[in-house]
Amino acid sequence: MPGRRCSACLNRQNSNTVVARTAAFILVAACLAVLALGQVQLRTDIRDFFYPGEAGDAEFLVGQLQSDALSRRYLVSIDHPGRTAGQAASFIDALQSRLKSLDEVRSLRLNRLSEADLKQLLTFYRPQAVHLYALEPDKAFDRLISPAGLETQARQVKEALLGPDPMLVKSLLAKDPMLLTLNLFRQLGELSGAPGEAREHTAFILDTRSEGLDLDAQVRFQRQLDDIFASVNAEFGGGYAMQYTGVPVFAATIRAQARQDIEKIGTLSVAAVMLLSLLVFRSWRALVCIALLLVFTVSAAALVTQWVFGYLHGLTLALGMTLVGVCIDYFIHSLVHAGDKSGAERVQAVRRIWPTLLIGGATTLVGYVALSISGFPGLRQIAVFTGAGIVVALLSARYILPDLMNLLRLQLRPGLHLDGLLKAAANPRLRVAVLVVIALVGLVGGSRMHWGGDLNMQTPELDRLIQTDKQIRSRLASIEPGRFVLIEGGTVEQALQSAERLQPVLANLKAQGALSAYYPLFPWLASEQLQSANQQAWNARVTPALRKAWSVALQDQGLVAKAFPELKPIDEPFLTVAGLEHSPAWDLVSRQLTVQPERVFIAVWLGKHDPQAVRSALAGVADARYFSQKDSIDRLAADYRETARRMLLLGIVAILVILTLRYRSPVTALAVLVPAGLALLLVLGGWGLAGRPLGMLHLIGLLLTAAVCVDYAIFFLENTGRNAQRTFQAISLSAVTTSVSFACLGVAENPALHALAWTVSPGVLAGFLLCPVLLRGRAQQWQDGQGQQPST
Repeated sequence: MPGRRCSACLNRQNSNTVVARTAAFILVAACLAVLALGQVQLRTDIRDFFYPGEAGDAEFLVGQLQSDALSRRYLVSIDHPGRTAGQAASFIDALQSRLKSLDEVRSLRLNRLSEADLKQLLTFYRPQAVHLYALEPDKAFDRLISPAGLETQARQVKEALLGPDPMLVKSLLAKDPMLLTLNLFRQLGELSGAPGEAREHTAFILDTRSEGLDLDAQVRFQRQLDDIFASVNAEFGGGYAMQYTGVPVFAATIRAQARQDIEKIGTLSVAAVMLLSLLVFRSWRALVCIALLLVFTVSAAALVTQWVFGYLHGLTLALGMTLVGVCIDYFIHSLVHAGDKSGAERVQAVRRIWPTLLIGGATTLVGYVALSISGFPGLRQIAVFTGAGIVVALLSARYILPDLMNLLRLQLRPGLHLDGLLKAAANPRLRVAVLVVIALVGLVGGSRMHWGGDLNMQTPELDRLIQTDKQIRSRLASIEPGRFVLIEGGTVEQALQSAERLQPVLANLKAQGALSAYYPLFPWLASEQLQSANQQAWNARVTPALRKAWSVALQDQGLVAKAFPELKPIDEPFLTVAGLEHSPAWDLVSRQLTVQPERVFIAVWLGKHDPQAVRSALAGVADARYFSQKDSIDRLAADYRETARRMLLLGIVAILVILTLRYRSPVTALAVLVPAGLALLLVLGGWGLAGRPLGMLHLIGLLLTAAVCVDYAIFFLENTGRNAQRTFQAISLSAVTTSVSFACLGVAENPALHALAWTVSPGVLAGFLLCPVLLRGRAQQWQDGQGQQPST
């Protein structure tokens, strides 16, 4: 009796311990979930995930996107076909008046410079007329003070005084007697509007008060913009159309798509996996058990990612939801092998399969670790998210799941029976047939494989936005979007000097017909070196002889020379970036100048041009290079593909090393890799037969496929649960859930996720089906060598 009482007391004590541990786990899981929901910062800004470009290009492009002015800016185009100029002007005035009444609108202006804009610019630049006169001051001032030059300048002064705004001209002449300020604005005609714009289209630029990446505010404003246009259009009888583009438009669209992907993939993946689990285990308690562990795993992975990166990207979460299908494998194996046991036997059952779970998790981790060194920015975060999830899932399966099963008193016998498949796999003819089919698919499909670019893949909605953006920008200026000359310097002065050395080169290209137009930063801004050279050249030439010659030139034009101020040397301060920031010229300059703490970038926009001629001409210009967004993306995609190939090879080698250490036999290690290798060959051949281009993400998918398929081979070979049918049940359910979770990526809007969906999902199923076909005999040998007698 005392012995029985002691045994009963011990059982109660163990039961109480299990309850306490399980309660603690549930509390921790709930706290982690709440903490993840409250602390994790979910971001959808595409800059955080895709395309870093080359070092300099990336810093310039990101700087442009982060620019306070550009990130708030909308380019709006109004189509008014068949309307007279007066009708179009009335509509635009009414629309702009309504928009200006919104608190969110900080500024609104037509694309072409208005008379008010011209007056402000002329007044601002008047003190800098000499400083910004010419790129070659000595030659330019010599031409100016020649008899012909003085005659031309005097005639221009007379024409200006007889023009539409003589009062403005007189105010300029007070400090600029030769009216050199006009020399700065010879290109204003090109900036005042694109050809044909006034007839069919009117474009204007709108800046918001909210930051461009304050997406909630920008989405609200876009709705207001659409509503106001619809209202004004109705008042004017309809027939007008509006398009707009800008950083906020792309950012809002990308966020919306990312949210949709997260919701669709997350909901579908979790629902599919849970439904499969319910169908197989036929137990709500098992479903609760799996759900608790998955919540714990995903919450922990999200918090680790937040801690490492400071945020969690939406695409990481979307792709990371496939973690549900990977991590549930470890739970499934534990449930299948320990489901029909109880108490200490259940713990022992999980302990027996733990070495296999551990080696399987290690090989899967190899695939995800390879993501972190692939060079693709977003994949580093995915690697951390999924890597942390796999580690947490493994530990949960080993130390938490048995207690949960005991607490819930789970008694499970999986309803998935594939005994027929297991028996059919023993047929030697099936093995030969499978190998022949895979060889044919691999050979024929492999010969048709071709490579594409993952970074060029866009959703249909983004394709539409890109086309709209190009169309609107083509109306704003005659430039080729995405193609320009990029100048880089350590300081503003260095960058400006390089830009000034570039300008004659571009002028020569234009003279040769290789370049239709270009838009440099000069004369809006010049280096202090050039401003100083202009000042010295002018001051050296202001002599009594020049004053007399200028008086004669004015008199020859019928002007009273004594009424004009005397020519004098100047000593005005040089124009700087700081001096421009709050000037009417800043809107023009900020489009081409990006100032960062350690680098300064200047973009010179190009019109129609011969790319090869531009590249050749730039060979002799230091710190200047031709930039083509398409070429850069293609080059980057090729670099990523090559890196992904290396990662695929290194990942497989790393897995082989792990398996060799595990089995102490290279032959056995290679045998375990064979199903995964043939599955990869089958998937590659299938893509080739389908005629679809392969990219970096397909290679990453192949690496993940290999890592997961090796898990199944390990489980099948080792059969540490000592029950071949039960082991195959676990592998079957694991393969189905993993395949389904990755297939859910196929419903995403983002085509990059499709590449992973249709690489990993079929590859995992193929690898699973090949295990019994190729490993049955070797599994028996290995298990006999380990002293196991697999039960049937």
